[in-house]
Amino acid sequence: MTWKFWGKGDANLAPAGLPAADASLRDTQGVLADELARMVLADYLANRRSERFWRRLRVVAFVLIAAAGAASAIAQRIPQFRLPGWHNPARVAVVRIEGEIGPGTEASAARVIPALRAAFASHVDTVALVIDSPGGAPAEAERIYVALDQLRSKTGKRTVAVAGSVCASAAYMIALHADRIVAGEYSLVGSVGAKINAWDLHRAAEWVRASPRVYASGELKTMLDPFVPATPAADRAAQALVSEIGGLFASGLRERRGARLADMGENLASGKVWTGHSAQALGLIDQIGTLESVFDGEVEDFGPARAKGFFGEARSLFAGLAELAAMLRADMLVR
Repeated sequence: MTWKFWGKGDANLAPAGLPAADASLRDTQGVLADELARMVLADYLANRRSERFWRRLRVVAFVLIAAAGAASAIAQRIPQFRLPGWHNPARVAVVRIEGEIGPGTEASAARVIPALRAAFASHVDTVALVIDSPGGAPAEAERIYVALDQLRSKTGKRTVAVAGSVCASAAYMIALHADRIVAGEYSLVGSVGAKINAWDLHRAAEWVRASPRVYASGELKTMLDPFVPATPAADRAAQALVSEIGGLFASGLRERRGARLADMGENLASGKVWTGHSAQALGLIDQIGTLESVFDGEVEDFGPARAKGFFGEARSLFAGLAELAAMLRADMLVR
């Protein structure tokens, strides 16, 4: 069979056996195509309107949630902005001072001061210092209570020191800078004073036939060297140093507690510790209680957190060694 090609108008040139193109059929196909295109376009426009609707709804929802969060923050920070009947329990920020106070410890100034700053910057009315410490380095305690005084003055927030098992020596020195001091019945409070620990190991060195060679610029430069025999002049100088530091502590006690101290014939600067009730009678503390009995609202703990696990303890140890090395290096430069 021979094929031939024909145009639109050459219906008579179609091969034999094929029907000629029908004009009515072509019109029907055109109408269907137009209708299909109109349906597709309508569906597309409907989808676009739906997408715009949901996009706008998401934006409106985000704005409303952000506005609600901002209003809640304002209400927490500024009590007079709270609506009548707003249930917003008082919250207390807890900062912990636990263990020995000194460089590289959990109660070092490097760890406690950042926790204090975070606590005072939070939306709370009161900051509680939970103290369970026998004391430590007075210079480290000074860094902490100076930062505490600055934050109290800047924010106007109330500060309460809550003693645990022990709040003595440098730990009590920090507690003096709170607005109130609370201790339990079985807490040990006080130990106002100072001491210097010095070892005398020169006889042990002689026993193993070892003798140090120490060259000092002054007769008192070696007064705390454990391998150099103490002299009467060194003993007097060390005692004078301790007495001066203890006197500063006692002056701070009188300045901070003032008229609250009771005259019961006790030497408050003797280094003695008292139980909670005795400390209250002497005016060393204001109230018998615990963290739970004093604050019945929500409590937020700001640490400083203890290192957890082996790697956490290792990091804490290395940080402490680095801080101690820096302190020794600075001390050598001063000497």
